[in-house]
Amino acid sequence: MALGTMFHTYVLEPDIFTKTITVCPDEFADRRKKASREWWDTYGENAIKEDDLNQLKRMARAMHQLPEGNKVMDCQAEVSVFSQTAWPMPSKCRIDAYDPTTATVYDIKTTAPGGAHPMAFRRQSKALKYYMQQFNYCHIAARAGLPIKRW
Repeated sequence: MALGTMFHTYVLEPDIFTKTITVCPDEFADRRKKASREWWDTYGENAIKEDDLNQLKRMARAMHQLPEGNKVMDCQAEVSVFSQTAWPMPSKCRIDAYDPTTATVYDIKTTAPGGAHPMAFRRQSKALKYYMQQFNYCHIAARAGLPIKRW
């Protein structure tokens, strides 16, 4: 499972994370050993190393230090929105976190080390065309009757 997907699950759906992710015991961390390969074959993509779990914890702490980082925990997580009329074909989007009291969308993005700096993230956002995702999500949500005032 990719780091970004794991982080989304870890922060937004901790119950699902606990039920689906297995932390690899230290004795099986070295995949060169036969017993370790067998362990990894058994648990596959739903297994992570202790180091990965520690990285997720550090990322979550960093997110909670942001001005609105703690608000994400009180939102509706992974909100699916469907519209038959937003575009010429049926459309859908999945909002990471939505606060219905303020009509705010929180879209969680993972970055490379040092990429969370405002200027670095601004460049990355432009390069990856996040503004197009925002437009598309807002358009679909508006057609589906879901108000969005802040992104």
